[in-house]
Amino acid sequence: MRKRYLILLCFFYISSITFVTAQEDMSIMVDLYLVKETVEITTDWTDLSWDTSIPVFASKYEVIEGEGSIVGIEVAGLDLWVAKEGFDSTKVIVEIEAIIGKTPTTVSLHVEKGDIESTNIIMSAMEETGEYRWITSRNSQGRGPFYHSVDLSEACTYSPGKSITQETVQDLRGKVYAFYYPWYGNLKGPSQEPFHWDYYTNEYIQTSTDYPLFGPYDSYDPRIIRAHIALAQQAGIDGFIASWWGPNSFEDKALTTILDIAEEMDFEVSAYYESVRTMTQQQVTSEMEYLIDNYGDHPAFLHESGEPVVFVYVPSYNNRDVEFWLQVRETVENQHGPITLIADHGDRDLFPAFEAFHMYIYTGAQSYIVFSEAQQRIDIGFTGSAEENINSLKDGENLLLYKKPFFVTVNPGFWFYRKGPGDLLAERDNGEKYADNWDTALELDAHTVLITSWNEWHEGTEIEPSREHGFEYLGYTRDYIEQYKETEESINTPIISLNILSEPGSQHDIVQITASNAPIVAVNVSIKGVVSGSTLAGDFISYLEEYHEFGGWIQIPFIGAEETINITVTHGSEISTGYNVDVNGYDTTGNICRVTGKRVPPILTRLTCSVDNDYIEIGDEISITGSLTPVISDALIEIQVTDPTQEVSIIEVRTDSDGLFSYNFQALEPGQWKFKAEYYGDLTYYVNSSETMIQVNIVKDSFPLNTTILAMLMVALIFIIIILVSKIMKD
Repeated sequence: MRKRYLILLCFFYISSITFVTAQEDMSIMVDLYLVKETVEITTDWTDLSWDTSIPVFASKYEVIEGEGSIVGIEVAGLDLWVAKEGFDSTKVIVEIEAIIGKTPTTVSLHVEKGDIESTNIIMSAMEETGEYRWITSRNSQGRGPFYHSVDLSEACTYSPGKSITQETVQDLRGKVYAFYYPWYGNLKGPSQEPFHWDYYTNEYIQTSTDYPLFGPYDSYDPRIIRAHIALAQQAGIDGFIASWWGPNSFEDKALTTILDIAEEMDFEVSAYYESVRTMTQQQVTSEMEYLIDNYGDHPAFLHESGEPVVFVYVPSYNNRDVEFWLQVRETVENQHGPITLIADHGDRDLFPAFEAFHMYIYTGAQSYIVFSEAQQRIDIGFTGSAEENINSLKDGENLLLYKKPFFVTVNPGFWFYRKGPGDLLAERDNGEKYADNWDTALELDAHTVLITSWNEWHEGTEIEPSREHGFEYLGYTRDYIEQYKETEESINTPIISLNILSEPGSQHDIVQITASNAPIVAVNVSIKGVVSGSTLAGDFISYLEEYHEFGGWIQIPFIGAEETINITVTHGSEISTGYNVDVNGYDTTGNICRVTGKRVPPILTRLTCSVDNDYIEIGDEISITGSLTPVISDALIEIQVTDPTQEVSIIEVRTDSDGLFSYNFQALEPGQWKFKAEYYGDLTYYVNSSETMIQVNIVKDSFPLNTTILAMLMVALIFIIIILVSKIMKD
């Protein structure tokens, strides 16, 4: 007779009577017992289920008789479902061998069956001789259902071995992580690629259910990443699980920047391995090795007991079974050391290959039932096959049980931007959906809570601030995390200061914005009252901006605590009118922070400069005087002195209380001297024509040297002529 074995690691319901709880010492030795359940079936179908208080750790089954008449069979622990053709009374015998823990004295057995014949159940327990001894039996005949009370105390009189329970992913206990999507690109951003955002304006994004507060941002932008992390931290979130699509993917190129910034901000990041792709086992292994090799040692990468943690999305895709993933991890660990894998999976079939499990999203109304049943199914079991563990226990060996948690996932709703698929749509109901999920997590004392999602904008599961919902869901998140962690997040209030720097004669001003004490996000900067053609720019990327005839506005995603942002305002004219500056943003809890300023239009001034005498002698002094109107005291006046050789020297003087200034100049060289007085103004005063030029001709004396020499020559000549005439007359 052909035998079939089904390896099943079945659920264990934790109770204070039967086993240690998650809060107790996992190193306690617990007795294990071997039982055999023999089921004789002559009816055409039967379905039997035992009380969940029986801790079943591993089981295997064998069809002893009548296999050919079976059209369907399922075994889970000691539970059994068998179906035959209608009215087929052929005897079928199925034996289930299982490892159990200590059971309550009396347990319940529920049997449903077809109308014909009977279902007979015989329970046996392993004795010291190594043989199974009958302990009890129940027979169900005719139409059911049947409810039996069964005494299994005799099953726990001899223990061939013990177990120690080891809890996995202990470092992640009590933590909260959010699924994060770094797959958004914008032509204006660092990626220079319009990725995942299709057509968009300042009011509409075609591929998004809601509109992000930051607009259609770029996931490579450090300011966006910093804003996301700062918001998440204030809400109590411990890290992001970043979607990852393989080497050199768009998401892969974003991961290094995300990790580096996360390290600076003391935040954790893991990868969500997107396995829903057609790949061979070798390709999956290669990608996993790349991920661990490139990012596993990064200080910000999530670790469990020193091991890098990777979440795997839908690991059962394309019929990948437990052997597939055991071989993948064996190859990866041989090259890179131990890793921790957490699967998006709710059944026991992958139990040996992963350290923990989760469900990416559940949108139904029965979240408590779904997650509590998943916790029970996953909970405790062995690695390796049931047959191997049963044989080891028969040989008297102690076994190691693994307690593997099922993480509870919370989501605010699901509303795909294309309005489908219909079975997943779930309205937010003004936060009721999110609250129901969180209540489930609290009631189940969730090992770890996962949020779906931070920013999956296509499916409308985001809790990141949006125009539609504001900071509402971050507020809910913060409140529930405080309950979950039994802590209270401190809030630092940012202070915004504003300064306007202007240079007369320039078409540019500098608006300085400083955040003190705490960061601010989604900072909108607007100017009103400037001439058409004005722009605002700086060392940042703005994904939302608009300009109009009298000014415009931009948004800065993030300004860090104690950081100053310089915005260059180009106003299109050297003579700028005044304008108003309005700055408003949010602290990380959603409170509005605002500061306003005004660029006052400068007052036109007039500068004069003169001398009281155009001609002076060498060595004489002359006073250069002038005035500045309107009267400005202590104003700096710059006098450029140009000598006859065109060399320029600068003299600085200041006006007195009447707006007058003077400078005493001593002439030491002959020639033409030029004096040019300039006033450069400030934010209040401006000079549109600040130049006055004075020419000074400098002469040594009234008789120039050449004239004196000529006169002397003339006198000498006359004297010579007189002498010559006198001599001629004597002769």
